[in-house]
Amino acid sequence: MKIKHVLWLIPGLVLGLSGCAQVSVNPLSEANQEYELIQTRSEPPTGFESRALRKQAEALCPTGYEYLLRHAHNSAEFVKHHAACAAGEDCGYELKWRIRCGDIPREPFSLFGKT
Repeated sequence: MKIKHVLWLIPGLVLGLSGCAQVSVNPLSEANQEYELIQTRSEPPTGFESRALRKQAEALCPTGYEYLLRHAHNSAEFVKHHAACAAGEDCGYELKWRIRCGDIPREPFSLFGKT
């Protein structure tokens, strides 16, 4: 196999593996349909968005959901750069969402982010 072919396979492999994120679900209130979704990540935090958490929230709440709380949790100081992760520092943290199911329409897609 040529090196050129290997270089084309690497991005697909990375995208394929990143889609296998583990999400745990903790029901907070069955009556109010409130859930806490937790994803463990190993990179510097850049925001509170997560495709894996969004897919899990859509599976739990097919008619829609609202965010009650979104935050990142770490027992130590957050790492700020990817280079620190490569140097061996602990980059792990938990991304947590608290959601409530309801009849809430999804936000329309935008190339420019949320408005």
